[in-house]
Amino acid sequence: MLKKPPLVSDTGIISRYGLINRFDILQQLYSGNIILPTEVIAECIRIPMLESCIQDALTYKWIEEFKINYVDHPNIMLDYAILSKRFGPGESAVMAIAKNKGWTVGSDDMRATVKYCSNNSIPLLGSLGVLYDAYDKGLVNDIEGQAILTDMINLTNYKSPVSDFQKVIDWFKEGKGRILY
Repeated sequence: MLKKPPLVSDTGIISRYGLINRFDILQQLYSGNIILPTEVIAECIRIPMLESCIQDALTYKWIEEFKINYVDHPNIMLDYAILSKRFGPGESAVMAIAKNKGWTVGSDDMRATVKYCSNNSIPLLGSLGVLYDAYDKGLVNDIEGQAILTDMINLTNYKSPVSDFQKVIDWFKEGKGRILY
């Protein structure tokens, strides 16, 4: 489902998979194709469990840090400054980078990202899309997918639009049901 790699992820996806001990799914699916803005890393490392996940991923280079600065990325910095008036630093950085680079936004903050991504023709992938990719690639079966979704909801305070993994399969496979990312 990652149509325009890499995935520029915000804290939501990283925390969901890190806090349920399934960071391996992100590595297996998108190794070398995940970008984390410095702002997202700063949000994540406040949680010790996520800090070790990110530190390992950066050390082994399957996740890359993106540092926004005006000299190297003036257009990204301008968009970031504008977005920061409405959104948090992580979401603003993710959307500014993805827009300017033509990459995919990775976010579960549908309030902040859906409209912006739609208006700017930016692909969007959320935790449910990642979970479906894991199912589609055979990394998890439907029973494991349900267990992972349940853990995301119960252990990470994820306000998932669905609680039944079959609905995730139905949407991504056949476009049936509620729109999911």
